[in-house]
Amino acid sequence: MTYRRGAVIPSAVILFILLSASYVYAGSSSENLLYIYSGGRKIGYSYDSVKTEGGITEAVEKARIKVRLLDNTGDVETEAHYRLSGGKLLSFDFRFESPSGKVTAGGEREGDTMRVKMKTISGDSEFVFDVPPGLIPASMLPSRLMADSPAAGREYVVPVLDPVTVIAASSPGGFETRHKITGREGVEAPSLGVIDAWRVESVLSGARVTSWITDGGELIKQSIPPGMTALRDESGRVSEDGLSALDIEGATSIPSDVAIKDPRGLVYMKAEIEGISPEDGFDLSDAYRQSFDGKYVSIRAGDTSSVKSYKLPNTEPEFVPYLASENLIQSGDEKIVSKSREILGGEEDSLKAVRMLNGWVFTYLRKTGTAGIPNAKDVLKTGSGDCNEHSALFAALARAAGIPTKTVSGTIYLDGRFYYHAWNEVYVGEWVAVDPTFGQVPADATHLKLVEGDLNKSSVIMNAAGKINLKILEASSNEIRK
Repeated sequence: MTYRRGAVIPSAVILFILLSASYVYAGSSSENLLYIYSGGRKIGYSYDSVKTEGGITEAVEKARIKVRLLDNTGDVETEAHYRLSGGKLLSFDFRFESPSGKVTAGGEREGDTMRVKMKTISGDSEFVFDVPPGLIPASMLPSRLMADSPAAGREYVVPVLDPVTVIAASSPGGFETRHKITGREGVEAPSLGVIDAWRVESVLSGARVTSWITDGGELIKQSIPPGMTALRDESGRVSEDGLSALDIEGATSIPSDVAIKDPRGLVYMKAEIEGISPEDGFDLSDAYRQSFDGKYVSIRAGDTSSVKSYKLPNTEPEFVPYLASENLIQSGDEKIVSKSREILGGEEDSLKAVRMLNGWVFTYLRKTGTAGIPNAKDVLKTGSGDCNEHSALFAALARAAGIPTKTVSGTIYLDGRFYYHAWNEVYVGEWVAVDPTFGQVPADATHLKLVEGDLNKSSVIMNAAGKINLKILEASSNEIRK
């Protein structure tokens, strides 16, 4: 089978957007149910409830979607429970489950911090984050927006807790969500007719979402990237009958106007980009591989024969962020460190070490579509995954060896289309793009970088899904790549 990795947009991020969509008025007791559609087909639902009794507020958020990645189809589900007192978040419990595995996490407040304990297939871990003032679950967001005299043009910044964001963050934080009320308009939903509601434009974990909310805090409709719509249902009964699978590859891939005969050997590509805006937050230019002038992007694969590699480990202060251990890239873990040393066998040349680690990950991991939260320790144990898992494991092994390593997301050309994809960049004397999914050092020039950063940053790509258009102007494979 030709390995085709479709969406780097992980189902975890899509589920975060759906959970954040679970707006409900936080009165003494309330429920909210929305069904999610893609291309007119029902693919899942989002449900929440909020109940206050004896001064304690309990909020529950659930979401489920059916997804198809590569040859795999299955349900992805999240469930979160929150406890608050006097508007202060006290604790939460979270579960993420898919055919690829299960992640659970629980947080308990300790003063102005939250201590989180997480459990995955590879074991338990623990971390702490600072709780910003006014932090709330997504299900209580409309009460914050609607309680303060909503009017067209008003803008709000609200800290919202999403457990996926907390787990996936390279450093704790990133709770800020932004909202702007753009006006009132009639919106139609099945069985409800036309409802007069406020239109709210929001930025949630980097993704742009449009909601229609009544004065009473009822969410009637929501537009969610990539091309999904959530519609309110008044039955109050969750039904999982007749769910269709969201084809993430189909929903997010970009057709190419040019057939590239040897994409893995491409060393230079120039393309015209349409459908994105500066506000989307893309990283389209860097100082070493990719440049963008506002309309045209140029990419060079690079020639590693001229790289002046160094002796490991790298100890330069400027690279500390790219050597750090993270929640999902556990470069300091004993098993990760041991495996990295085993693979390298004492090799101290930075470029040679990258080739060895990249080749090992490429060979070791079984290529399969996954719908989960990529965790380097889990990937090392299971030995399988898609581009997210390859990227996470390579980053952990490389950082453990003292090689500054980034995770990046963007698109790659395969079989006549550009698919969303994840890979890495390493500093080996200069920054070089590498792709452990395809075993490439350097990565070919069809790797169009859109964002740098952890799993949360990849949700920014959702802003372009279904809108971005690429016109290939030049493509060359004539140069020699070392």
